[in-house]
Amino acid sequence: MPRPKFVVRHFIACLAAPWEGTPGPDTFRTLESVGYFHQIPPDTEFPAELRFWLYTRFFWTGGGDGDRTFAIEVHWLDAPSGQPWSARFLTGRVRITAGRAVTSTAWPIGPILFPGEGRYEFRLLCRTRRPWGDEDREVASEFIRIERAS
Repeated sequence: MPRPKFVVRHFIACLAAPWEGTPGPDTFRTLESVGYFHQIPPDTEFPAELRFWLYTRFFWTGGGDGDRTFAIEVHWLDAPSGQPWSARFLTGRVRITAGRAVTSTAWPIGPILFPGEGRYEFRLLCRTRRPWGDEDREVASEFIRIERAS
């Protein structure tokens, strides 16, 4: 059976993504505090603990019905002296079917202990089975900037 094929059209970081009614696959969500800049209080010390929601909309493009497994990686792009920093979060499975051309989901991520001010990248990874073993493939990314309020 072929694996479900999809593309990600929307991958958005926000501070909340509540349901607009009874939770379900056809219920809309309101994305709150969508933006590139996220300010923290000026007296906040790092590491700063923040929570995000990552809203994702998948479009089915073919293949069979099935589940796909996803994870999120967060990377600090402005780490001093090039010191790498990253965090990884498992999100679980998403059901993709031919009967539903569009599937939307929102994952709560965190708390994340952001080590400093600067730019961060959220990467959406999809687990892919290969003949030599499973591997994660990046299917979308989103960028934010965390800075102290003045």
